[in-house]
Amino acid sequence: MSTGEVQTEEQARAILGLAAEAPPSTWRAAFQREVKAAHPDRGGDHDRVRLVIEAYRYLKLEELKPRRAASPSFKTARPAEPRPRPRPAAKPAPEAKVEPEPEAAAAEPGASGYRPVFPISIVEAFRGGEKMMKVKDRRRFRVRLPAGLQTGDVVRFGARGEHYITIRVEPHPGA
Repeated sequence: MSTGEVQTEEQARAILGLAAEAPPSTWRAAFQREVKAAHPDRGGDHDRVRLVIEAYRYLKLEELKPRRAASPSFKTARPAEPRPRPRPAAKPAPEAKVEPEPEAAAAEPGASGYRPVFPISIVEAFRGGEKMMKVKDRRRFRVRLPAGLQTGDVVRFGARGEHYITIRVEPHPGA
């Protein structure tokens, strides 16, 4: 057989070695088994591989076609109503944030939820890197910034991850 000869579901099932009542969940395993057996690297025939692929595609396309019901209720059934698209959730209004200098003290998120804003350059946001940060009790931390940061991301640092900063990516002067 050459390509283009699979014209019925029975032919496709016979090529894949499937019984007439074999469910679609078994088709893939039968396809893989037949392709492996017919592959030229394993002593098979190139035309047979193409035929197995064509049979599998035929069955998959047949599965997608709507089936006609024999009952008269099929004619009276109404088409399904189109579902309305879900609307994206509204973004909350941005909160006013106090923006300290880059070396300013970092505070733990307390009852107020305050996190200092830490400005970084576009290059630092893209590549990541390390920056020095002073905490309110004058301790200094080396903060490791992961690559791919965006404005509004929160970075946690400290020995136990007890300090937080919010990232603000500064615009590049040439952009």
